[in-house]
Amino acid sequence: VQADGGPTVETLPNTMVRYRLKPGTHTIAFEFEGQRPATTVAGNAGDVRFVRIDGMVWTWKSTFAWATESEDAIRGRALKARLIADRSVR
Repeated sequence: VQADGGPTVETLPNTMVRYRLKPGTHTIAFEFEGQRPATTVAGNAGDVRFVRIDGMVWTWKSTFAWATESEDAIRGRALKARLIADRSVR
């Protein structure tokens, strides 16, 4: 996972990365099998936003994309996840 082209953080299932970003619009991306899906997150000072990578792993194929569920549902999952990185992007 990468915010605004900064350092990359490797993730595992049921983990989360917290980014502290300046107010404005930011690009969050991840890489998997040569693909680099990205999403845009916008916020004001003090806002908290949640995005989630949704994946399916099969013996013959794996797919990952940005989740389309509500931010409230993603927030609920984040409360149960293990924090593996805490980054500030300036």
